[in-house]
Amino acid sequence: MSEARLPFPLPHALAPLHVRRDGRDGRDGRSDADTAPTLVLLHAICTSGALWTPQLDAWRPAFRLLCVDLPGHGESAPLAGDATLADVADALAATLDAHGESRVTLVGTSWGSMVAQAFALRHPSRTASLVLAHAGSTTSAEGPRSGSVG
Repeated sequence: MSEARLPFPLPHALAPLHVRRDGRDGRDGRSDADTAPTLVLLHAICTSGALWTPQLDAWRPAFRLLCVDLPGHGESAPLAGDATLADVADALAATLDAHGESRVTLVGTSWGSMVAQAFALRHPSRTASLVLAHAGSTTSAEGPRSGSVG
């Protein structure tokens, strides 16, 4: 099976993605910050992690929040060469490593949902759960099916 290619170029070197941390991340002095589930918020194409700003007040008390700017969006540089959806998922994994996050819930809308599905397929042990909005069950005719996740 060939790897699904993104319908647009993502030229640039692989670098950690820009992340805005919010919620129960320990900065507020709460001792229970370590036990709060982490939500990784993944935006639609042509937007940024700022898309999630209206939801942050409601989610802040219960979760650690990571608003990610996906490659080529917001403050994140594009990926190098002919990047695939798997490359974006791996860039997200590297970013989560940089933030000390080992297992997360991914919340995605549209393209963010596609990235969440690709992440779950490539990194199932790191995926606690998925919340997908405006998502298809495949990333392309030859891409992986979301039903094959765990």
